[in-house]
Amino acid sequence: MGDRPKRESKAVDTFTVEEKEVKEFVITAGAGAKLGDIENVKIKIDKLSAASDELKKMHQMCFGRPGKATVLKKNLREFSGLTVEGVELERKEAAVAKLDGKMLKTLLQLCDLSTTGTKKDNVDAFLAFLKEPADSGKKSLAVKAGEKRARAERKKAGAGKKGKKGGKAKGADGLKRPLSAYMLYCNNKRDKVKAENPEASMIEVTKLLAEKWKGISDERRAKYEAEAAALKAEYDKKKAAAGKPPAAKKQKVGDEAAADADEDDEEGDDDEEEGDEE
Repeated sequence: MGDRPKRESKAVDTFTVEEKEVKEFVITAGAGAKLGDIENVKIKIDKLSAASDELKKMHQMCFGRPGKATVLKKNLREFSGLTVEGVELERKEAAVAKLDGKMLKTLLQLCDLSTTGTKKDNVDAFLAFLKEPADSGKKSLAVKAGEKRARAERKKAGAGKKGKKGGKAKGADGLKRPLSAYMLYCNNKRDKVKAENPEASMIEVTKLLAEKWKGISDERRAKYEAEAAALKAEYDKKKAAAGKPPAAKKQKVGDEAAADADEDDEEGDDDEEEGDEE
């Protein structure tokens, strides 16, 4: 047999997957105080869940990337100010400006800052904090919590003393007057308005509630009015029951009834004599 021609071996192209280099996450010191060193901010961070939207968004604003739940709070406590410049800083400013009003106020509260003012004011305040975090100068939340507990204990102790004395009557008939539709609305929304405006006084909160009440839809207003009407009807029913005359006494018979009749006659004569003297 003759020699067969040898096949030429072809070069095989091999594909390799390039591994992207994972850039190490490093927190660079900024120009301000660490959030973990600002008491009120640290308390607020610690209270929230690492999975909460506000902490995720805060991490995004501080570091430009979402943080892992396991280290998110730790990273935020180490943040001491933005270190970006030029185009990157302009992008950061644009990202803050695009935040919706509700989230912006939530982040301002997290930073222990006031939420009053226009959106532009709030954007400027938040950016200033991001560039150089600092204590707001507000009263310590730890101290306020201690004072709140002390007030609650005093109130509880006072309620106990009143209970021993019999307490105060709610009214001549012992019934508490029903709330109006407006008051029901205020009670339902007061905590939310306070949370959205932590710097507002009680008078300012009342004014805000009044403005919100004026602007609610007819459907929602009707809901509160129906609830108030139901409470009023229940109150009227209880009041009518409380005002009923006492049940008539059982008729007495025999000598006991006659004796009572004689006593009534004597009292009647006494009344007539007193009338003549007058």
